[in-house]
Amino acid sequence: MKTVIGPETRIAGPLTGKDDLEIHGTVDGPVHGEASVTIAAGARVAGEVRGRDVIIGGELAHPVFATGLVRLLSSAKLTGDIEAPRIAIDEGAVFDGQSRMRKKPAPAPAAAVAVPAAPVHPVPAVRAIPELAAPGRKPLIRKSS
Repeated sequence: MKTVIGPETRIAGPLTGKDDLEIHGTVDGPVHGEASVTIAAGARVAGEVRGRDVIIGGELAHPVFATGLVRLLSSAKLTGDIEAPRIAIDEGAVFDGQSRMRKKPAPAPAAAVAVPAAPVHPVPAVRAIPELAAPGRKPLIRKSS
């Protein structure tokens, strides 16, 4: 299934969804999709964009996070950071920001939560790797008759 926000539609606040999201209109807040998120040319988003695959064809001035691919189409203009395992930028796209290619993007910011200290694990001993003799050449022996 795909949810399409039409060019004359305005969402007052954040937009979240489990299906593919295609935005042609205005979203007054962040967009968080669990599948593909497409920001079309002419669309306006007033917040960060998160999704499995994020495709940008319009202007965006916020960070983008993806667990799969971020693709900037030739019509895209992104002013913000990208964090995703794969990034594709088409010729003609404008990108002003930093990119981080990580397997897992940073989690969404949440309220302050106390994090317990990580347990200390002993460091395993370093094992020496035995050296192997370098392969040499056998001497050439000629037998004369």
